[in-house]
Amino acid sequence: MCGLVVVLALLGCFPGEPSEPTEMGPESTAETGLPSDSTPPPEETGQPEETAETEETGGDTEPATPLFVSASCASTANELIVVCEAVTAEPAVVSFEVAEQGGGEVRALGTSEGKVHTRTVWGLAAGATYEFMFRGEGPSGLEDAGPKVLTIETPEAFRTWDATLAVADPGHQTRFVLTNADLGDHGTLVIVDDLARPVWYVDITAFARNVSGLSFTEEGTVLAIFDDRLLMEFALDGTVLREWSSDLLGAYVHHEVFRHDGLIWALVVEQLMSGGRNYAVDGLWAFDDSGVPVEKWSMSEVYPLEETPWYSGLGYWSEEYPTAYDPFTVNSLQVGPDGDWYVSRRVDNEIIRVETDPASPNVGQAVWTLRGDGEGTLDEGAYIGVTPRFSGQHQVTRVDDGSVWMLDNNGSLAGSRGLQIAVSEATNTAQAVADYPLGEVCPVTGGIGFVGENVLVTCGTSYRFVEFAPEGEILWDFSFVGSVVPSFRGIPVSLW
Repeated sequence: MCGLVVVLALLGCFPGEPSEPTEMGPESTAETGLPSDSTPPPEETGQPEETAETEETGGDTEPATPLFVSASCASTANELIVVCEAVTAEPAVVSFEVAEQGGGEVRALGTSEGKVHTRTVWGLAAGATYEFMFRGEGPSGLEDAGPKVLTIETPEAFRTWDATLAVADPGHQTRFVLTNADLGDHGTLVIVDDLARPVWYVDITAFARNVSGLSFTEEGTVLAIFDDRLLMEFALDGTVLREWSSDLLGAYVHHEVFRHDGLIWALVVEQLMSGGRNYAVDGLWAFDDSGVPVEKWSMSEVYPLEETPWYSGLGYWSEEYPTAYDPFTVNSLQVGPDGDWYVSRRVDNEIIRVETDPASPNVGQAVWTLRGDGEGTLDEGAYIGVTPRFSGQHQVTRVDDGSVWMLDNNGSLAGSRGLQIAVSEATNTAQAVADYPLGEVCPVTGGIGFVGENVLVTCGTSYRFVEFAPEGEILWDFSFVGSVVPSFRGIPVSLW
């Protein structure tokens, strides 16, 4: 039997295609080339040939068996995730599509081969109605099952969702943003679409309060740190891929987690003793898929602990390490396009470029340090001064052109801003070349991201996400009403 091909679509149906005639019949005689029990046809008269119905068929043809036995779609326990299933009478290849009613974009969901076909669908907006279509090639041609219409229920966590879309210029490029939302009785990870609607979420209320690290991987998974004590990875279909406690990892984790070179990297802190004093020392560790650390780097390689300032306050880790001083307060680390690490020290308004070339004698040490107070030179302590200043920065990022970007939380009297700094290592100088003011102060958290040529700036304490054009025009301005815990940062993502 020829293979069958099945397709799942959202809108419209294709007409059936006639099947090709099959060349089969009884044996023919050598003299006439006709079947042995046949008589010669009448001579051609120019008149249409009359076809007689035979007793064997009675002139009737049995209808072809429909390809689809059943097809359905239903929400799961996570209301924004839907599972569709189709059963075919014969093995076939079925494809799936979905679109929001009212002219929404048609989204291809892939294909499935066999007799039972399932597809898990995410990226569906709470409260919206969708049409799901299954489509495949059957005995009588292309067949459809659907559309199956389903309205997505609003999850309990978002029934008091209060969002504002202040600006939505047609030229904006943001499609989806990953962040965390503290909504009073519910804490969540959430992906929001450009219409300010939740389209994916994880309710973290049962096991965590605070999100202290967040990233979206190239593999399309979400990595998150909760309460500095738990690292988890989620697939978009809702599967928990890993769940590591600080006890398993051997250290508290905080502020940064990402995938790189096949490993999961996270900022950690450990307590070290030096010169009779206890220190809470930040570092970067890489973990294999079982949670075992396979690489370790410590800020003590950049600053010998005996030379660090003696701070009067106990800092971020006073609860975990009540007798330890926290001289570094690292709040972000990025792997730059050159492979080096770019470390943000919020406490001293510093950005450090760390050498990562294993062949270098200075591996693990500072190449240079960018200071927001404008003091020092590259020759004296490897410092590069900046005008204007930056302070309390978050999510420091170096890009391909060599410039350094950040959310400058407190460096401007006009409020927090996205800031771009051009760094010249040839002349040991740095200069602020562009800023994107939010018009408000974001004292903690927040970040910066990129959507094409545009810049997405997050103010975590006001739960606000603003997309700027390169020249500074606001193209998209979204915010929601949060409760206590600020949004850690906003990450532009692509779901399909």
